[in-house]
Order: sequence, then structure tokens, then C-alpha cells
Amino acid sequence: MSVRGNSGNFNIDKRFGTELVNTDGGIGREQHYLERLNDRGVTQPVSTDVTLWLKSDEGINLTSNRVSLWEDQSFNLNNIDMVQNTSSYRPNYSLNVPEFNNYPSVQFNGYSYNMESSNNSNLLDCANGFTVYVVARIINPASTYSFLITRTNGTSWTQGWGIMKYSNSWRFWVNNWNSTSSRVNLTFNNTSDVHIIKMRYDKVNIEGEVIGVINNSQTKAYTNTVSSPGNNEGVMLGWGGSSSYYLQCAIGEVLYYNRPINSDEQLSIEDYLKNKYNI
Repeated sequence: MSVRGNSGNFNIDKRFGTELVNTDGGIGREQHYLERLNDRGVTQPVSTDVTLWLKSDEGINLTSNRVSLWEDQSFNLNNIDMVQNTSSYRPNYSLNVPEFNNYPSVQFNGYSYNMESSNNSNLLDCANGFTVYVVARIINPASTYSFLITRTNGTSWTQGWGIMKYSNSWRFWVNNWNSTSSRVNLTFNNTSDVHIIKMRYDKVNIEGEVIGVINNSQTKAYTNTVSSPGNNEGVMLGWGGSSSYYLQCAIGEVLYYNRPINSDEQLSIEDYLKNKYNI
């Protein structure tokens, strides 16, 4: 369920009334969340203005048992769905994955397995900063040029942002993937466990963090505006680009905010993800 349709309609809704007394058709976002939660007991994150929200237990469309469409579960009226139109590039899907606390996962199994969101710069642009969380198990990345998640320009990678494996470390970068002034580097080689991989930028600091069995973080001062890749580029998951630069990983959830969320919001979201995936 999304806020589209009757849930965004404030005209009369006669389903819950009588011929004499009817009710407005508006339903709160919190009620939507609880309905979609289906009584599973996972606490709602405080920040419901998430720009892109991918959940492995909702919005999965399979074609020949592979993921062709991963629907955005955010409350945007114009959803930013993840799409893979090429059948041989579609990731696999597994239900009841023990490493993900028996939630499903979307599995990117090589360089050609990737997905890209709809291109909507009005929603995805983040000039004043952003926050992104990826719940993932990194199975086998190439030593370099393996992207977990990014929104950048073509093959130049001089706009936007990204989280990538390069020279055996993970590079969290803003505006230019190869500039020492606009990135942090984390060593993270765990291939067994699911972690929360987080990046946040607020035009003061770039923050990269891994949360889980391995806990690692780094911060670097940086104050430039985030450059926009424009309407031609969406958010990309699991992208390598060639048989030499691939990424094998499994993803349970992605939350992207086109703003730097505050400390209370971060705590709420991280508690939600830790609880849901038993991290």
C-alpha cells in the first residue's frame, strides 16, 4: 500500500459511513505504515520522509524467478522504483534467509547483476547533503571499482556520491570518486555477516560507517555542495560494469534521504534496522 489512490484522496469515502454520515478519505501515513507492517512487531523509524525505501519483503516483482522490479516503499507520490530490463542482468531473490533474520534478500551475483532507480533529480538531488543506509552481506567484491550503491555521472564518477570497493578498501565519496579531499576509506573484509553500511554528508563532514559484527567508521571534513548528475542518472545498486569489476552481495533494505538526517533520526533508523535484521 502507498499513499497513492484513495489514501491520498480527501473526498468523501462512503465505505465507512452510511447514507447520512460519511467520512473523509484521508488516512495518515502512520496508519499506512502499520498496515504494511502486518503486525510483525518492527518499530517504525521516526523519519517517514525517506526519499527512497527498498525492502526485500515488499514490492518485489519477479520475472522467471529473478528481480525485474523492486518497488520504492517511500511515501513519495512519484515512486522511485528500481528496474532491471535486461533479463540476464537481473538479481536473484531468496526467501527466509538466515543471515537476514529470516527476511528475504536480493542477491547480486556478479558484474552484470545490477538495478537502477527511476531518474528523478527533483527527488534524488541532495545539494546540502544526504544519508543512505544499506543492509547488506558483502559476499565477494572485486578488489576495485565495485559499487554497492551510487548516484553518479556515467563512467566519470565526478558528480554525486557513492560507496565502492577500490584498492581493497571501501571508499565513501562525494563529488569525485578519486579525490582524497572528498572521501573516507574503510577496511571491511567480512564476508559472513550482514552489516548496516551507512554514509552521511552534511556539508561539514563526510561520514562512512559499518555497523554490526564489525564496527568501523571514519569522518572527513568537507564543505562543498553535492553536484547533481542530472535527470539521466538514478540510484544504482550492485554495479561493477565489466567482468573484472563485479560485486557479489545480498541486500535486505536500502533507505536514502536527500538530506542529512539528525542524530535522533539516525538512532531511530539504526535501532529499527538492528532489530529487524538482528544485527
